[in-house]
Amino acid sequence: MRLITGVLLMLFSFSWTSAASAGTLAEYMEAKRIYAAAAACMASYSNRFGGIAVTAFEQEGWKVEPKKLVGEKADARYLLAWNPNSEQDRDVYLLAIGGSESFRDAKVDLRTKKVYFAGSTLDEFAANAARADLPSDVPRVHEGFNQAAQLLLSAGTVLANDSQAGTERSIANILREDHNDKIYLVGHSLGGAVATLLAARLIDMGVKASQIEVINFGAPSVGNEAFVQKYDGKFVQTRIVADGDPVPYALRRIYGGYRQMGSVQEWAVPDDLKSYFSHDMPVYLDLALKKYYPKLRRAINEGLVPRSEPVVGKNRLYVAQIKNSLPPALQSEFPYMQEALWEQYDGILPGYVVDTGENSTLSNLEKAAAAGCSLLVVPEIQAVQVRAENTYYISLNQTVYRVRDGTALNVGLYGSNAKELTPMDALIHNARLMSRESSTWAELQ
Repeated sequence: MRLITGVLLMLFSFSWTSAASAGTLAEYMEAKRIYAAAAACMASYSNRFGGIAVTAFEQEGWKVEPKKLVGEKADARYLLAWNPNSEQDRDVYLLAIGGSESFRDAKVDLRTKKVYFAGSTLDEFAANAARADLPSDVPRVHEGFNQAAQLLLSAGTVLANDSQAGTERSIANILREDHNDKIYLVGHSLGGAVATLLAARLIDMGVKASQIEVINFGAPSVGNEAFVQKYDGKFVQTRIVADGDPVPYALRRIYGGYRQMGSVQEWAVPDDLKSYFSHDMPVYLDLALKKYYPKLRRAINEGLVPRSEPVVGKNRLYVAQIKNSLPPALQSEFPYMQEALWEQYDGILPGYVVDTGENSTLSNLEKAAAAGCSLLVVPEIQAVQVRAENTYYISLNQTVYRVRDGTALNVGLYGSNAKELTPMDALIHNARLMSRESSTWAELQ
């Protein structure tokens, strides 16, 4: 699967045709934007799955700065991504903030006292947060989240596409110097809360509202009624809440005085994911993928998203029908896994051909030759239940053949345990590993 091909590059580039097409395209772009945000949130974590997600961004040409800031009262883990190859007339940045991973993060979560939220500079923000002479009905926010946001605002980056590229500047300065630029602030859990506060701070620092969009997953509320009254609607914010996730409502229910803001999307969790904690980021990524792929397929079928073309001088790949060896409990996953694998093959060799099931009397090699392809891949998706862990081991098996003589060029087996990832996420993890090794066969003649 190509993790983020064109995810932000295409956000503003389509022309609108019929009303029906406009609706399909809008739904596709919305699903794609949220999927990109979920992928970035996954990449912001320090585990091995986050590392592979970062690599996927880099493989697509993105400049990525994964960083960890250590402050006196809070730490902040984040990545800032920017695509220097964008053909848009604006630079689009993606800042993804990680959720709680450490004991220090937990201490930030539990620092629930509300502090005054006002000012237009870093010094004013800090001074106002320390004030104790104000009534409770002024804008106030969660102390720990505010400390993490303050730390991030002080960070510098060398990512930019202007005359000062290579010079470390704050993201606030980059955005203020070019009002065409835009930033997506995304985060999961603690990171989502910090993203909301960053957006409010950037507004107060003079960044235009049109330059900011927030997407967060399972994020707790950050401020009181006065804060919400002041900032709700000042910038575009989409909150994603999975059914059964207790975190978005915890502060309000336990401590009181907290309000949520922004537009909310409540996502149902299917039965096959009920064994996972619905707050976990892999669950949100799984749900985002399953909303994205059907809309992608519909947009492709309606001609709104162009199919890729073969590259001159490169092999053309024929993808045989993917063998479905999933157990009955996971059969509902197969259509999404199939889409993900097709998308991955498209990233390896654009203009690939998929076996549609026609000409069933022909062999795979004969069908590949008839389609003008030089390579044939025969994939299989398999799952074996690990009873001791009440989970599955997800495998992607494939054999690559040279079409002209039927020689097997490569046999690959890629597997992941679905204990920390959902089955869908595990398959995508396997597909990324396959893609990283595809150079061993994709260029063979």
